[in-house]
Amino acid sequence: MEGKKVVWELIRNGKEIIATLEQDAEDLRVNGRGYPLSWIVPEEHAEAAFWCGEWDEEGYNYHLDNGDTYLVRYYPVPDTKEE
Repeated sequence: MEGKKVVWELIRNGKEIIATLEQDAEDLRVNGRGYPLSWIVPEEHAEAAFWCGEWDEEGYNYHLDNGDTYLVRYYPVPDTKEE
């Protein structure tokens, strides 16, 4: 993965970014993408995310009983350090 950081975003209904966090790219490489979900998915969503969530080409998707859908996506932050 390029860059030294990875940005994670939690997006509600495909439009609204409701949470973001940064992770070291090396940490993601070593530990995988599973545990950062517990950092960004709100505690009140944890059960729904566990039982009805799944990874696809966009990221981790889950939905709540109220009809809201959520996407957790991540992407590398380009290293802007000039050499």
